[in-house]
Amino acid sequence: MFSCSDLKAKARAQLNGRYGMMLGVTFIYSLIVGLLSSTVAGALLLAGPMMFGLYWCVAAFVRGNSVGIEKLFCGFSDFARTMLLGLMYQIYIFLWSLLFIIPGIIKALEYSMAFFVMVDHPEMDWKQCLTESSRLTNGYKGKLFLLQLSFIGWYLLSILTCGIGTIFLMPYVYTAMGNAYEQLKANDFARRQAYAG
Repeated sequence: MFSCSDLKAKARAQLNGRYGMMLGVTFIYSLIVGLLSSTVAGALLLAGPMMFGLYWCVAAFVRGNSVGIEKLFCGFSDFARTMLLGLMYQIYIFLWSLLFIIPGIIKALEYSMAFFVMVDHPEMDWKQCLTESSRLTNGYKGKLFLLQLSFIGWYLLSILTCGIGTIFLMPYVYTAMGNAYEQLKANDFARRQAYAG
């Protein structure tokens, strides 16, 4: 099963009483990535390690573990691998977007779990992480799109606050995505068990 409403309800329950933890993580991440984006080198070379750190924090959070701001920088301890995943992720999405916007969106959804995969599988390189994300999301890209689309009302409200509201929305969005990853893994496990049986 993959229910957007269930994933969001679970995210709200997880954030209840622990919202400040994720708010701090997503705010610092957004601030740093915003600064990095001011230079091409920063956007291409440092975005990957920062994304890895964010997804590490999200994965830990949805699994009920405590999250410290310092973990946002854990991707730099494995710089080459996390940098390459971030770089190739951006290149692939960009190249597919050249065909038209729709293929770019599809590939973004297909590769959306790559950093979660890297968090769980330190033995995998960037290409294996993208491939595994593609496999996990096979048949679920439409659901993932609807999950993202379900936040559109909140994004529109954020525009009324000149974007400030987005800061407070990000913990909700990333926590829901973390739960989506956990559900995709559970679905994959169930599918493997069914085949094995």
